[in-house]
Amino acid sequence: MIVVAFGALVISMVDNLLRPLLLGQDVQMHPLMIFLSILGGIVLFSFSGFVLGPVITSLPFAVWKMYIDHYQYDIA
Repeated sequence: MIVVAFGALVISMVDNLLRPLLLGQDVQMHPLMIFLSILGGIVLFSFSGFVLGPVITSLPFAVWKMYIDHYQYDIA
């Protein structure tokens, strides 16, 4: 019961405070994708992977969005 109470109170409050600071408000990635990229980044790059994992994961999304914006044109 102590672990559940700790998780419900402390961890959820820390998550609500740190997520906007670390990830910003305009995150276009699914939270599960962010979580997996953080875990993969930590496995590959140790503690700096906490930042590098989501950055490397978001690069293909940004390139794809730039590609669509650049080559999109009106047919009419």
